[in-house]
Amino acid sequence: MEYLERDFDDEIISKNNFQENSQSFATQEYKPDSFIQEKILDFLEIIGLAWWIEVVTKNPTCTYYFGPFISANKAQIEKNGYVEDLIEEGAIIFHIEIKRCRPQNLTLFAEE
Repeated sequence: MEYLERDFDDEIISKNNFQENSQSFATQEYKPDSFIQEKILDFLEIIGLAWWIEVVTKNPTCTYYFGPFISANKAQIEKNGYVEDLIEEGAIIFHIEIKRCRPQNLTLFAEE
């Protein structure tokens, strides 16, 4: 009988540990940019299927690329923040496009 009681006690301890761990896990913040999503994004970027925000400005005349993003929707959500930053720096926005590409440089200055 002693053997069964010890197993039962171990089971209770294990159950308590599980409950504590699951509560701890439940209170952790969920991060949508998980390790797996980062690896998927890396792969999409390598094959040229990642999404980028292309912003063409005047004053200065430049093309900026922001990204990469795993989806066009994610890029759309983030777009306003990048545009606001450029406007605060004095840029005049000429064109904005969300597209799949593989930019070689994140900032391209127009040749004058």
